[in-house]
Amino acid sequence: MLFHLDRVAVEEVAVVNGKVVISAAACATTVACPDCAAVSSRVHGCYRRRLADIALAGWPVVLNLRVRRFVCATPDCRRRTFVEQVEGLTSRLIRHDVSGQLHDGKFTRPAVDFPNRCELGSGS
Repeated sequence: MLFHLDRVAVEEVAVVNGKVVISAAACATTVACPDCAAVSSRVHGCYRRRLADIALAGWPVVLNLRVRRFVCATPDCRRRTFVEQVEGLTSRLIRHDVSGQLHDGKFTRPAVDFPNRCELGSGS
């Protein structure tokens, strides 16, 4: 039923204010730059995205997803940093829920995450 969560690490599932809130983190070790396709493992920071999902047994579902911003490994690339995308869950510049429905942005605004909760890589 929650097949789209197989690409993330689920941290917590709770019922909050009548909604099922799933806290999860993207877990790829390397990500390709969307401009030059160079693979990077150097993490610049992270933040949380809130995505609305389809209902689960009649309960509204919100996915609170931690994503990381990576540093491009190519010195001449015009994109110095980029955010990892989770296939089937997120997409660049499009606000949608995990079932692919467009939203008004109500659940997709990034929330501030404390830096010490991010697993920052030492980079190279």
